[in-house]
Amino acid sequence: MIVLSLLLLMFVGTGCGEVEPATYFYGYDLNELKTYSPQDDTEGVYPSSAVLNNPQNPFSQIQPNATTKWDLESSSSLTVAFYGWSSILVYEPTGEHQYYAANKLKGIYQKEECAPEDLETVREMAIKAYESVLTNFPTSISYLADGETSFPLAPLAEQALNELEGGSSTDPLSGGETP
Repeated sequence: MIVLSLLLLMFVGTGCGEVEPATYFYGYDLNELKTYSPQDDTEGVYPSSAVLNNPQNPFSQIQPNATTKWDLESSSSLTVAFYGWSSILVYEPTGEHQYYAANKLKGIYQKEECAPEDLETVREMAIKAYESVLTNFPTSISYLADGETSFPLAPLAEQALNELEGGSSTDPLSGGETP
């Protein structure tokens, strides 16, 4: 009975203090991350783990999971999405993760979301990333939003390589015209 009374008193006493505002343990404002700064030209290219050493990468310590990676895909920042996809690629090497990391590098290049002096490096990184899809994950697939309808990634990687190496066409995933 005395122990119960002491526990009750302890709980009541701790509830009387001023409440601290909630804070995020890993608080990082992803909205401010709009410009990609490559530190290593193998970032986002399997089997490299260099992206985890990039100080700009908010996912170097905490990887996105199967649910949050799709939230990142719809992010307004190609840089945020790239870091998410390339980080998860390190931990879970799949063709899907490699393809979307490559796709974000391509978008960063096309929309010039990096320093002008990094544009050619980012283009070459995107090429290496798409080549990795074809070399390391040639039979990989991804899924539409319904989670059931799948599609092969190799033809999309080949088309992207053609675009990056000189042609122009429509990007099948964004529906937009590419240079």
